Amino acid sequence: MIATPDILIIDGNAMSRTRLREALASVPGIRVAGEVTTAADALDTARIGQPGVILIDPSAADLARPTLISELREAAPECRIVVLTAPDQPLAMRQAISMGAAAVLSRHADADLAPVIRAVLAGRVFLDLSGPATLASVLAPNQDARTVTALERLSCREREVLRQVALGFTSQQVADDLGLSVKTVESYRARLMKKLALRERSGIVRMAIDAGLI
Repeated sequence: MIATPDILIIDGNAMSRTRLREALASVPGIRVAGEVTTAADALDTARIGQPGVILIDPSAADLARPTLISELREAAPECRIVVLTAPDQPLAMRQAISMGAAAVLSRHADADLAPVIRAVLAGRVFLDLSGPATLASVLAPNQDARTVTALERLSCREREVLRQVALGFTSQQVADDLGLSVKTVESYRARLMKKLALRERSGIVRMAIDAGLI
């Protein structure tokens, strides 16, 4: 029996939280497990509860710090994060993805919440391009000579691990997809990070975006 994923809502606006909760209330297989309004509570709740999905609207001042998404990823490594934002903010969308979000969705697209949640739980990445933002404006590939030179040092397998790690997949998910052991995936990851002189996952994401791999 597949467990029902817990959803954590992080939003500083009471009306928005109510709207999100009501939009998900009748959706089978999805359960809202909690709501928080501050970054501190969000991190504590994520660390203790280990939700399957986090819905976060970072428009409130306390939730707007750029590193919060990556901090949530560290607090709940298996969690998939859906960021709710305005559809006309490609830079905010790019930043969210680079920090580890699995999806960026218009905060008013209530009807899309359930399918997007199911998509990210299945390991996919989603960008809402219904507004003026384009894929190019969000990802803004910039494959300059330095990026090309760096990627030439990677094997084909290392490039694939790079791409999947950048998309937010865990070592176990990458291992399952590529038919490798978790230990082998982690060895590939450590090796490619050394070759590219990277220390954090955010650097992997930026490299993958610049190279046009995602």
